[in-house]
Amino acid sequence: MKTTILTARPQTWNNHYLNKDSQGALICESKNWPKNSEKQTYKTSFYSSYFNILGRDEGIGEQFAFSDKSYEAEIPDNTKIACAYSDRISQWDYARYEAANKIAGTGCQGWAQALPKLSEEEFLHFAAVALNLEDKKIFAARAVHHFNVSNGYSCPTIEAIYYPTNP
Repeated sequence: MKTTILTARPQTWNNHYLNKDSQGALICESKNWPKNSEKQTYKTSFYSSYFNILGRDEGIGEQFAFSDKSYEAEIPDNTKIACAYSDRISQWDYARYEAANKIAGTGCQGWAQALPKLSEEEFLHFAAVALNLEDKKIFAARAVHHFNVSNGYSCPTIEAIYYPTNP
């Protein structure tokens, strides 16, 4: 079955609101996450993609603007996609949010550093708990870094492709 998936930007070395390249950047994904078959080109300023911890744009290179590009991906028949921002998860069900944080070993401000260290099984379990899908079979999951542009707080998204009933 074909579905449309939003393209994540490449992983960055520093997921922080002062690093503009981290907005929409991939934190991690499971091995089954559908890949984009089209080659993506990203241009960033030298400072913002590597050395920019102070948010300075020194005019070297070209800044990549966050885009809403998407791609068509093949996912298994009878699957669905769930997605939520971490701040929404905490507001909808704080106990669930805390359970997900326990798996990650940190709160959402630290997910960008903690989630890539989880095993595949732990990451899929994390996504199931965060998205209230414990009774579903998770096919694939990914985490994408976002930050609130008005206050700088990290609020990554957790996405999962799952079977609503066991296949």
